[in-house]
Amino acid sequence: MTNTSAQPSTFSMGKSSRSKSFTNGSWQRIVYFFERTFATSKAAVARWVRRNALEPDWLDAGILLNAIARGMVATPMIQGVIDSPETRAEVEKFMPRPLRRDAQPREIAELLCWLASPASSMVVGQVIFADGGSELAVRGDTHW
Repeated sequence: MTNTSAQPSTFSMGKSSRSKSFTNGSWQRIVYFFERTFATSKAAVARWVRRNALEPDWLDAGILLNAIARGMVATPMIQGVIDSPETRAEVEKFMPRPLRRDAQPREIAELLCWLASPASSMVVGQVIFADGGSELAVRGDTHW
C-alpha cells in the first residue's frame, strides 16, 4: 500500500510558541485538563460515528462513516512533547506507548487512504485505533 513515488505533503501552523515557563504544578494541571478533554472528545466522536453510520443520509450518499482514533503522531505540533523527557513522562501516564514509538504521519495517512478505498467496502461505523496499543493498555478488554 505504500506509494514510494508520492511526496508527503507539508502543513505549517506558523511559528511555534512553546513556553518553557511552566512550573511542574502548572504542567500537571495542563496534562490533567488535556487528559480529561482528550478522552471525552474521543468518546464523543466514537459515539457519534456509531450512532450515525447507518443513517440513510450517509449510506444513501455512499459514505461509509468510520473514525480513526490515533495516538501520538510525530509532527512539529508535538515536538515539544517528544523532546522533553519530563513532558513525555507526564503524557505517558494517561497515553502509554506499548510500541515505544510515536506514529509517523504516513502511517495514519495510509490507514485513511485504505478507509477511503474500495478495499474497506464492508467497514461501517467502526473506530479504528491506530495508537500503537495505547487504548488496549489503558482499557484492556473491559468494554467488550
